[in-house]
Amino acid sequence: MNLVELFIQRAAFNGIKTVDPDEIKEKLANIDFSNENYYIKNNTSIVKALSASAQTGSALIDVSYKKKLSSVIDAKELIILINRSDICQDMYSAYKKAKDSGSFKYLLFVSQESKTADVEKALISGVQAFEKLTFVLT
Repeated sequence: MNLVELFIQRAAFNGIKTVDPDEIKEKLANIDFSNENYYIKNNTSIVKALSASAQTGSALIDVSYKKKLSSVIDAKELIILINRSDICQDMYSAYKKAKDSGSFKYLLFVSQESKTADVEKALISGVQAFEKLTFVLT
């Protein structure tokens, strides 16, 4: 199994849908996305990943500045764009690849939606951050 297939499998295990750009082309057009690194509109945020870990099915993103962090936390839906060539075997390799590509203060691995449960076993999504996450492999 290659790294892309492993990443898709692990993301699915975490409950995350992984799609090709064509599958969300219309959605991106409807919110006027034009290839920015961080973009938020109508409660949908789009972020470009620096790298990703196939082993954990997670994407590594830069949240060094308030606008970047806000685009991840304040949206109801988060779409992370991941270049297939930036998928690494494990988290350490993904972190090293990101650090080697630039200078970042804070990096965040994202692997699933924000969820919490109470003692009555009621599961709630989106309490601390986004409710829905989609990975887009470019």
